[in-house]
Amino acid sequence: TGKRMVSVVIDLYRPEGEIAAPLESHQQAYPDVPMGSYPFFREGRLGTQLVLRSTDEARLAEAADGLKAVLRDKGWL
Repeated sequence: TGKRMVSVVIDLYRPEGEIAAPLESHQQAYPDVPMGSYPFFREGRLGTQLVLRSTDEARLAEAADGLKAVLRDKGWL
C-alpha cells in the first residue's frame, strides 16, 4: 500500500459547461492535484460536483481553498 488518497468534494448548482474554464485554469495552477467535474440532477436542479484528490493533504487543502475562493468571487459558492 502507499499513501492514502484524500478527496475534497464541492457541489455547485451550476452547469458543468459554466464551470469548465475556471476549473481548467485552476487545474493548470495545480497540475499535481487531479480535478474532475461530474454533472448531477438533484432536487429538480442541474449542478456539478467538483472533486479534487491528492495524497498530499496540505497541497490538496491549498488547491481546494484556492478553487473555493475563485467560486466565491463568481458568486457560485
